[in-house]
Amino acid sequence: MIGRKKPVLLVLLFVFVSISLLLVYMFLSNPVVQEAFVLAYSEEVKSVLNLTQGEHVSIWLSTLPPGMSGRSAQQYVIEFYITDPTARTVLNATGTVATGLLSPLSFVAQQSGVYTIHIKNTLGGSFIKTVSLSYRVTHSIYGIPIEYFLLFALAATAVPILIFGVETLRRRGTRKTR
Repeated sequence: MIGRKKPVLLVLLFVFVSISLLLVYMFLSNPVVQEAFVLAYSEEVKSVLNLTQGEHVSIWLSTLPPGMSGRSAQQYVIEFYITDPTARTVLNATGTVATGLLSPLSFVAQQSGVYTIHIKNTLGGSFIKTVSLSYRVTHSIYGIPIEYFLLFALAATAVPILIFGVETLRRRGTRKTR
Protein backbone atom coordinates (compact mmCIF):
# COMPACT_ATOMS: atom_id res chain seq x y z
CA MET A 1 0.00 0.00 0.00
CA ILE A 2 2.81 2.45 0.88
CA GLY A 3 4.63 1.63 -2.36
CA ARG A 4 1.62 2.80 -4.37
CA LYS A 5 1.30 6.03 -2.40
CA LYS A 6 4.90 7.08 -3.06
CA PRO A 7 4.33 8.05 -6.75
CA VAL A 8 1.15 9.90 -5.79
CA LEU A 9 3.03 11.78 -3.10
CA LEU A 10 5.80 12.68 -5.56
CA VAL A 11 3.25 13.97 -8.08
CA LEU A 12 1.57 16.07 -5.39
CA LEU A 13 4.95 17.44 -4.29
CA PHE A 14 5.75 18.32 -7.91
CA VAL A 15 2.41 20.13 -8.27
CA PHE A 16 2.97 21.94 -4.96
CA VAL A 17 6.44 23.13 -5.99
CA SER A 18 5.21 24.14 -9.46
CA ILE A 19 2.36 26.22 -8.06
CA SER A 20 4.71 27.77 -5.49
CA LEU A 21 7.14 28.82 -8.23
CA LEU A 22 4.30 30.19 -10.36
CA LEU A 23 3.02 32.20 -7.39
CA VAL A 24 6.49 33.66 -6.77
CA TYR A 25 6.76 34.52 -10.47
CA MET A 26 3.34 36.23 -10.39
CA PHE A 27 4.35 38.43 -7.47
CA LEU A 28 7.71 39.30 -9.01
CA SER A 29 6.30 40.03 -12.49
CA ASN A 30 3.50 42.29 -11.17
CA PRO A 31 5.22 44.60 -8.69
CA VAL A 32 3.40 47.12 -6.54
CA VAL A 33 3.64 50.65 -7.95
CA GLN A 34 4.06 53.33 -5.28
CA GLU A 35 3.42 57.03 -5.70
CA ALA A 36 3.27 59.95 -3.26
CA PHE A 37 1.49 63.26 -3.80
CA VAL A 38 1.58 66.46 -1.77
CA LEU A 39 -1.73 68.28 -2.19
CA ALA A 40 -2.56 71.81 -1.13
CA TYR A 41 -6.13 72.40 0.04
CA SER A 42 -8.63 72.15 -2.90
CA GLU A 43 -5.92 70.77 -5.19
CA GLU A 44 -6.56 67.72 -7.39
CA VAL A 45 -4.05 65.28 -8.83
CA LYS A 46 -4.71 62.64 -11.47
CA SER A 47 -2.85 59.48 -12.30
CA VAL A 48 -3.64 57.13 -15.17
CA LEU A 49 -3.69 53.36 -15.54
CA ASN A 50 -3.68 51.75 -18.97
CA LEU A 51 -5.68 48.56 -18.40
CA THR A 52 -6.96 45.73 -20.53
CA GLN A 53 -10.35 44.15 -19.98
CA GLY A 54 -10.38 41.72 -17.05
CA GLU A 55 -7.35 43.09 -15.22
CA HIS A 56 -7.74 43.36 -11.44
CA VAL A 57 -6.42 46.43 -9.61
CA SER A 58 -5.70 46.45 -5.86
CA ILE A 59 -5.15 49.88 -4.29
CA TRP A 60 -3.67 50.83 -0.93
CA LEU A 61 -4.08 54.43 0.13
CA SER A 62 -3.03 56.51 3.14
CA THR A 63 -3.12 60.19 4.06
CA LEU A 64 -2.22 59.78 7.72
CA PRO A 65 1.08 60.84 9.24
CA PRO A 66 2.84 57.94 11.05
CA GLY A 67 1.22 57.14 14.39
CA MET A 68 -1.96 59.15 13.73
CA SER A 69 -5.34 57.61 14.53
CA GLY A 70 -8.62 58.35 16.26
CA ARG A 71 -10.63 61.56 15.98
CA SER A 72 -7.73 63.62 14.66
CA ALA A 73 -7.57 61.28 11.65
CA GLN A 74 -10.90 62.72 10.43
CA GLN A 75 -9.05 65.87 9.38
CA TYR A 76 -7.05 63.81 6.86
CA VAL A 77 -9.92 62.48 4.71
CA ILE A 78 -9.68 63.00 0.96
CA GLU A 79 -11.85 62.55 -2.09
CA PHE A 80 -10.70 59.50 -4.05
CA TYR A 81 -12.33 57.93 -7.09
CA ILE A 82 -11.46 56.20 -10.34
CA THR A 83 -13.11 56.69 -13.73
CA ASP A 84 -13.11 54.33 -16.70
CA PRO A 85 -12.39 55.28 -20.35
CA THR A 86 -15.99 56.56 -20.71
CA ALA A 87 -15.61 58.83 -17.61
CA ARG A 88 -17.94 56.60 -15.55
CA THR A 89 -16.93 56.21 -11.88
CA VAL A 90 -15.89 52.59 -11.23
CA LEU A 91 -14.57 53.05 -7.69
CA ASN A 92 -15.52 55.76 -5.22
CA ALA A 93 -13.79 55.91 -1.84
CA THR A 94 -14.56 59.52 -0.95
CA GLY A 95 -13.92 60.19 2.73
CA THR A 96 -11.09 57.69 2.91
CA VAL A 97 -8.16 58.21 5.26
CA ALA A 98 -6.37 54.88 4.77
CA THR A 99 -6.85 51.29 3.67
CA GLY A 100 -5.47 48.33 5.55
CA LEU A 101 -2.73 46.12 4.20
CA LEU A 102 -5.12 43.17 3.99
CA SER A 103 -8.13 45.18 2.82
CA PRO A 104 -7.22 47.15 -0.29
CA LEU A 105 -9.69 48.94 -2.51
CA SER A 106 -10.13 47.00 -5.74
CA PHE A 107 -11.92 46.83 -9.06
CA VAL A 108 -11.82 44.87 -12.32
CA ALA A 109 -11.47 46.65 -15.65
CA GLN A 110 -14.67 46.00 -17.60
CA GLN A 111 -13.16 47.37 -20.80
CA SER A 112 -9.71 48.14 -22.15
CA GLY A 113 -8.47 51.71 -22.03
CA VAL A 114 -7.19 54.48 -19.79
CA TYR A 115 -8.56 54.58 -16.25
CA THR A 116 -8.01 57.80 -14.31
CA ILE A 117 -7.31 57.97 -10.58
CA HIS A 118 -8.62 61.22 -9.06
CA ILE A 119 -7.33 62.43 -5.70
CA LYS A 120 -8.73 65.70 -4.32
CA ASN A 121 -7.90 67.51 -1.11
CA THR A 122 -11.32 69.12 -0.63
CA LEU A 123 -12.51 67.30 2.50
CA GLY A 124 -11.38 67.33 6.12
CA GLY A 125 -8.88 69.91 7.27
CA SER A 126 -7.90 72.76 4.97
CA PHE A 127 -4.17 72.09 5.01
CA ILE A 128 -1.53 70.34 2.89
CA LYS A 129 -1.87 66.55 2.87
CA THR A 130 0.56 63.91 1.71
CA VAL A 131 -1.14 61.01 -0.04
CA SER A 132 0.62 57.65 -0.38
CA LEU A 133 -0.84 55.59 -3.19
CA SER A 134 0.19 52.02 -3.98
CA TYR A 135 -1.45 49.81 -6.56
CA ARG A 136 -0.96 46.46 -8.23
CA VAL A 137 -2.41 45.29 -11.53
CA THR A 138 -2.91 41.56 -12.08
CA HIS A 139 -4.94 39.30 -14.32
CA SER A 140 -8.18 37.94 -12.96
CA ILE A 141 -10.49 35.00 -13.45
CA TYR A 142 -14.15 35.94 -13.05
CA GLY A 143 -13.08 39.11 -11.24
CA ILE A 144 -10.88 37.31 -8.72
CA PRO A 145 -7.11 37.91 -8.85
CA ILE A 146 -5.22 34.93 -10.23
CA GLU A 147 -3.02 34.90 -7.11
CA TYR A 148 -6.03 33.86 -5.03
CA PHE A 149 -6.65 30.91 -7.34
CA LEU A 150 -2.99 29.93 -7.06
CA LEU A 151 -3.11 30.19 -3.26
CA PHE A 152 -6.21 27.99 -3.24
CA ALA A 153 -4.48 25.45 -5.51
CA LEU A 154 -1.45 25.54 -3.22
CA ALA A 155 -3.61 24.80 -0.19
CA ALA A 156 -5.53 22.13 -2.09
CA THR A 157 -2.28 20.30 -2.88
CA ALA A 158 -0.70 20.88 0.53
CA VAL A 159 -3.53 19.11 2.38
CA PRO A 160 -3.20 15.76 0.51
CA ILE A 161 0.59 15.96 0.81
CA LEU A 162 0.28 16.33 4.57
CA ILE A 163 -2.29 13.53 4.78
CA PHE A 164 -0.18 11.14 2.70
CA GLY A 165 2.97 12.10 4.60
CA VAL A 166 1.42 11.60 8.03
CA GLU A 167 -0.19 8.32 6.94
CA THR A 168 3.13 7.06 5.56
CA LEU A 169 4.99 7.97 8.75
CA ARG A 170 2.26 6.40 10.88
CA ARG A 171 2.39 3.14 8.92
CA ARG A 172 6.18 3.01 9.05
CA GLY A 173 6.04 3.58 12.80
CA THR A 174 3.54 0.73 13.32
CA ARG A 175 5.59 -1.57 11.08
CA LYS A 176 8.78 -0.96 13.12
CA THR A 177 7.05 -1.66 16.45
CA ARG A 178 5.93 -5.14 15.34
